[in-house]
Amino acid sequence: MFIFAGLLAGCIKDEELYEDNSSDLQLKSADSKTINFEMTGEYYTPVICDGETVDFLYVPDVTGQNIHITAHMIDGQFVWFIVHTKLTITSEQTGETFKINDQTKVFFDENGEYDTFSMHIHAKGDKGTHVIMFFDFDWASQTLDFPKGICPQSNY
Repeated sequence: MFIFAGLLAGCIKDEELYEDNSSDLQLKSADSKTINFEMTGEYYTPVICDGETVDFLYVPDVTGQNIHITAHMIDGQFVWFIVHTKLTITSEQTGETFKINDQTKVFFDENGEYDTFSMHIHAKGDKGTHVIMFFDFDWASQTLDFPKGICPQSNY
C-alpha cells in the first residue's frame, strides 16, 4: 500500500508547469516517465527452514535503511516497478547481522493493475549463515505470505 500511495502522490500532471520544448528533435509524451523514490519503515521476516520458523530477522534501527522504488509509466499507466532492497538486518535469536541486497521487478497487467507479486531475499550473515526467503504480497488484502525458505550453509 505504501508503495503506491507514494507513487500516486507524485503522479499528478495537472500541477506541473508547461515548458515549450517544441524545438527538441525527439519529443517524449508527458504521461510517459520513470519515477524514483525511497521508502523507510520497519522490516522483518521469519526465517523458515524445512517448513519451521526458527528465527526472525528485523531492522533494529531504520535510520539509513531504505528500500528504493523505480516505477515506469507509459501513456499515464503503470507498466512496471522495481523494488531495490538493500538492508542490514539482525537475527532476533542470535544477534547475527545480515546483509540483504536484492531487487524484484513487477509487471502490471494491461489495465495498469496487479493482484499479487512474489519476491525473495537472500540474507548473508556475518557469522556465515545464509538464508533465502520467498514471499508473496497480495495487494487486495495487503498481506504477506511466506511460502518457503531455504537455509543453505545455515547455523540453524
